Amino acid sequence: MYKKFFLLILIVILSLQFINPIFCDVLEKKDPFLAGVLSWYMPGLGQFYAGKYLKGSIFWIVENTLFMSAVLTVADMNFSVNKDIGFQFNIQPKESLTKKQTTIGISLFISYGIFHIYNVVDAVRTVKKRNSISKSHARIKFNYKYIAYNNHYMIDYKF
Repeated sequence: MYKKFFLLILIVILSLQFINPIFCDVLEKKDPFLAGVLSWYMPGLGQFYAGKYLKGSIFWIVENTLFMSAVLTVADMNFSVNKDIGFQFNIQPKESLTKKQTTIGISLFISYGIFHIYNVVDAVRTVKKRNSISKSHARIKFNYKYIAYNNHYMIDYKF
């Protein structure tokens, strides 16, 4: 009798562990303002908050690449290891910039600013879209109940 009871408890725990996260993720409401603030301070973090990990990673990579490209166009960077203080990182503006370098640098900084604003707006939109999914739009509805039948316990699943 106890073995069957513990087996039933084990089945319930395993079913809740593997199935419940699917539905909690769909039904949990997120704050769009917080998503925007997170994306403002760290690119892609608002998308991560909304559960869009690939999208957030792409935003992080593109925005940081734009920023570093813009900085490297107009500045010289020196990165070295010093025995006394550890890592040493220096950024010095380039002494003479050609017209082409100036144009490219300004274009990259403007692109970075536009992409950063788009990142924040997209994070807010992604959370609002996620919040618009209601319980009725969930992919699978999972209900279960326990049935005691002739000293046997059964789990009745309905999808």
